[in-house]
Amino acid sequence: MARSDFFRGLPAGCGARIEPLSLRQYQLREAGKTLQQGSGYPDADALLAAIVAGDCPPDPGYEYYLAQAIVARELAHTRQALQRAIAGQDDIEDSPQQALQVAITTRHGAAYPTQLLHHDALVLTGLDGAQLLLRLLSPCQWRLVWQMTDGIWALDTLPGATAPRLSRPDGSQLRLATPAPAQLPALLDWLLTDSAPVRLAAGV
Repeated sequence: MARSDFFRGLPAGCGARIEPLSLRQYQLREAGKTLQQGSGYPDADALLAAIVAGDCPPDPGYEYYLAQAIVARELAHTRQALQRAIAGQDDIEDSPQQALQVAITTRHGAAYPTQLLHHDALVLTGLDGAQLLLRLLSPCQWRLVWQMTDGIWALDTLPGATAPRLSRPDGSQLRLATPAPAQLPALLDWLLTDSAPVRLAAGV
């Protein structure tokens, strides 16, 4: 079918909305395939079950789980948005990843003026040039990675854990004494205000 034939008969203006959504749907499908090959599991649920059962090590299994789950959620949202666009509906909401970026920009845009939105993560660059990579599926399922002069640090929430886990560059790990905030705005403040990762690294 020719491109012009596909758009014939659709409500006016639909093409401009459909094309980027179609491209995003394709990109997300391909990203999901790549992650599936990397993790060795067909979907995020299967990978999480394997981590919980002890059949898959949490490193890097949990990071793959978050990435696969976020991409799957973005793909589902994009498919729904594409269906609404084809039907001529204009009220297409931001995807969860886009909404997360808006929330970070609203609350912490001054501290992290440069933000790069990926299919499965957000890369935030602070005023000092420090970069943070955030994968956030929910306030209870997330992983934050950042680099300091001594190497890469990470903070995350493993399944069943009551408090976040801090991973040091030397491979050692520490469970924090208190849980992270359970609500998204408070969690973002806790993670991103006043260089919280740097303070965590300096304090342990």
